[in-house]
Amino acid sequence: MITFVVASHNKDTFNNNIGISKIYKEGKYKFIVIEGFDKCTRAYNSVLDQIKTPYVAYLHHDIIMFDNFETQLITAINNLNFIDPTWGVAGMAGVTKEGGFIGCCLSYGAPWGSFRLLPNDRPYEINVLDELFLLKKNDGYLFDENISYNHMYGSDLCLHYRNNNQKSYVIPALVNHNASFERNPNEGNELSLAAKYIGDKYPQYVPFTTTCLRVEYSHVTNDSIS
Repeated sequence: MITFVVASHNKDTFNNNIGISKIYKEGKYKFIVIEGFDKCTRAYNSVLDQIKTPYVAYLHHDIIMFDNFETQLITAINNLNFIDPTWGVAGMAGVTKEGGFIGCCLSYGAPWGSFRLLPNDRPYEINVLDELFLLKKNDGYLFDENISYNHMYGSDLCLHYRNNNQKSYVIPALVNHNASFERNPNEGNELSLAAKYIGDKYPQYVPFTTTCLRVEYSHVTNDSIS
């Protein structure tokens, strides 16, 4: 039903997170782990022909999926197909058009987002998603490899589907995101360049807020949280 695709640059991080997750260890689903790429977008595109399932999930290598994750994910997909059969993409953390932060994940062991979905909640429509987990139908979509660095491809994906009148959602399938406390000193500049590209690509949707920063008409501001 679902293929999971992971771009990983650190085996220890993968082994200590996805590697200990029940859904991975049981071997019921196909996990494609890609190494050696400088960009997640290139890594994801390189395995498109290996995905034969109706759904595909692209995820960071530093998340743990809890023991009941499979049940929550299948329930969420069924609910999405019931309430919105043409849905575009879903994930665990996102931002509404009004700038509200919505999540169904933990980050460093603490709840993420101003509003957290609970297991029995319905999928919540949002504007853009964080890249940590992106669930979509296997429709042959290719990620935009021209986006600078490894940022903003979640927003790009959501806005691509929004252009096709397809909505994006946060779903109640809980994960723990164990991102490193050590931040890339160049991250701010990298994000700004990626955001500038997305803003130029989708000017009709600017300004909007992501989980990392706000994209303005001609520039970006760091007035939101990561």
